[in-house]
Amino acid sequence: MYIGIAGMFPKDITQIDKSVVDRVREAGFTGVSCRFSDPENISVSQLEYIKNTLIEGGVRPVQSITHYESIVSSNDKQRSEGIRVMQFMCALTRRLGADNLYIRPGSMSPTGDWYAHPLNRHPSTYERLVDSLKQISAAAETEGILLAIEGHVLSPLYNGEVIKTAIQDVGSNTLRFNMDPVNFIGDIPESFDTTSVINKLFDLLGEYTICGHAKDFFIQDKLVVHLEETIIGEGILDQHTFVKRFEEFCPDGHILIEHLPDEDIPKAKSAIDSVAKDLGITWLQ
Repeated sequence: MYIGIAGMFPKDITQIDKSVVDRVREAGFTGVSCRFSDPENISVSQLEYIKNTLIEGGVRPVQSITHYESIVSSNDKQRSEGIRVMQFMCALTRRLGADNLYIRPGSMSPTGDWYAHPLNRHPSTYERLVDSLKQISAAAETEGILLAIEGHVLSPLYNGEVIKTAIQDVGSNTLRFNMDPVNFIGDIPESFDTTSVINKLFDLLGEYTICGHAKDFFIQDKLVVHLEETIIGEGILDQHTFVKRFEEFCPDGHILIEHLPDEDIPKAKSAIDSVAKDLGITWLQ
């Protein structure tokens, strides 16, 4: 498997240059997450420059990602706009040559795609999500790209069973899964038994997994449950089981370190390098 980074890039990927790509490669990463802040206004020449700069620097565009309106919204206009942008991103992903297009399931919360809402687990929300994913998957099939859906305990895709059912209900070979175990730690017992959480996710979704996000977390000392992300190796996630099972199901895929400021990335990289070494795994180049 490969090790990559969702970071070390400017927020607008059109601002990258050779020096940025060289810095990523020198840090030991072979792939990146490519975030587009305004994808519909990127010229053909800009996109070709991004693609060529990455390739020439030995860094693969692993995931393309952008902001879009919630695809579970009960507002038809808003949901349609989210679907339209993601259909457009399917074409951009193909032209970029990225491994996959990252998809958030969205939320019924008006404050953000990853925030809790009482309707996130309502059957009507699930039905809208499946319908939206069918429309996006149709565009992905036309463009010949893969989609990487992610879930979270706060989202409509709140556990492995629901995600597997959704993938099967959509019924498209283009729709796959982005493995991120930290997103599925929902309570204290799970926090102290992340091995079981990780194994269950891979047992259910390993066959669909095409990419992964590497993170860590800890339990804050507060009087209600507070789980906070931290640098890999400084938390309590079973990283060995995560890396081992990822290699089992996705030996040619990328694990991307994410959600860290640039100054903390070397420490996280060193920690996951040690995990791979313990397991006898050498990152592919």
